[in-house]
Amino acid sequence: MLKRFARRAFGRGLAFLSVPVKASEWYKSLFVDFDHETYPDNVWYRKNDERNFDIVNLGSSSARWAFDWSAVGVKGMNWANRPQTLIDDFRLLKNFHSILKKNGEVVIAIMPFTGLDKKTGVMDTLKYLPTLHCDIVQDMPFAAKARQLQAYPILMGTPAIKAGFRRLLHKETKCVSLFETIDRNPMSGEELEIDAERWMKGWAKEFAIEDFEAPLTEENQRGRSVRVAVMRELVDFAVERSYRPIWVLPPVTRHLGKFFTPRFREIYIDGFLREVGRDVRLLDYMSDAEFQDDSLYFNSFFLNAKGRSAFTRRVWQDLHLT
Repeated sequence: MLKRFARRAFGRGLAFLSVPVKASEWYKSLFVDFDHETYPDNVWYRKNDERNFDIVNLGSSSARWAFDWSAVGVKGMNWANRPQTLIDDFRLLKNFHSILKKNGEVVIAIMPFTGLDKKTGVMDTLKYLPTLHCDIVQDMPFAAKARQLQAYPILMGTPAIKAGFRRLLHKETKCVSLFETIDRNPMSGEELEIDAERWMKGWAKEFAIEDFEAPLTEENQRGRSVRVAVMRELVDFAVERSYRPIWVLPPVTRHLGKFFTPRFREIYIDGFLREVGRDVRLLDYMSDAEFQDDSLYFNSFFLNAKGRSAFTRRVWQDLHLT
């Protein structure tokens, strides 16, 4: 009895301490759609009348900044996140696909390393909790721990404590991404070269790659098998429900693109898609001349607002004029 009372008292204490944290901008920023504006969940449906969307896109960081369907004037949604695994792409499609009309299009953005698996942690599950259906969340890794942190974010320690204090003292600022509206590239050519090298070094560390033109390591081979299976499931899921999947390779600057040699592409992109073995249309813009102007980006990898609008229009035109 005493232990039960102590546990309840401890829980109430955590809940009390978590109140200002939950009201903070820091806490809200942990989730992909805290305000229910991006994904058509039950809250979204109560606020919006739109149905039968024409197109959605999936993908990770590059795709997050590559697509703006409002620039085309079609009913589209950008479901990419930074970062987001292919497995999470599939989870989002399974959860929200009914928003699409029959024969609606599903753009599957292919990043340089979409074909490799990566380790995820509790925060990668936490960010989807207010968005994905509980049945889908239940099968995600770290689901129980993620729910605990959602309920008692004070358990996240120093960052949560600081966020709670800032909230109580009214000293926090709203998290706003300047990249949403920036329509120029603030980096010089030299800075873009450095940024491109930084991306390559980061990927080398993330996937334990010593030579980008060497065959896949055993670990990455195993990861490739995981991703191939997921991509097959994703494509089959879309086709079985009368949607049209399309693979799209977004463009990158020449500063980064010079690292994506024919050998690199064969190992990490072309070989992966070929192994998937599905008849899916591929639109490849990775080194497209139309998108080689540095002014269309805000770093060596991501399109800015101007580039995003131009690229989305091009994709839509290529999908429907050819």
